[in-house]
Amino acid sequence: MRTDSFLEQQRACEVDVAPLRRGTWPREAPTNLRRPAFDGLTIGLHWATVLFVLAQFASAWLHTLAEVRQSDFTPVLLQIHRSIGLTIWGVTALRLAWRLTNASLPPFPTRMTKLQRATVNE
Repeated sequence: MRTDSFLEQQRACEVDVAPLRRGTWPREAPTNLRRPAFDGLTIGLHWATVLFVLAQFASAWLHTLAEVRQSDFTPVLLQIHRSIGLTIWGVTALRLAWRLTNASLPPFPTRMTKLQRATVNE
């Protein structure tokens, strides 16, 4: 296995960008070599988690504003915040269960070590 040293990484930054400026790409990868995607349920659960986390931040921010203004909505916003938190736990449990049972995962990159593959797989 080949690893790049720090000096080689610095030299990698010194690339001739003139062909790129002219619009010609020296090494274009064919489009059929694209890595396959995750299955639809995995992607859906991922984006659902993202939306719930954003809603969690929004509810916390609104709760803080309501407390400052001594609003009547403070208890409602706190309950919404807690409910979204429990929903995130539930979606995370679903994601883990799906991953361990039926998820269709793309193949690992060839540069991954056996230890990394075992950690991701388990």
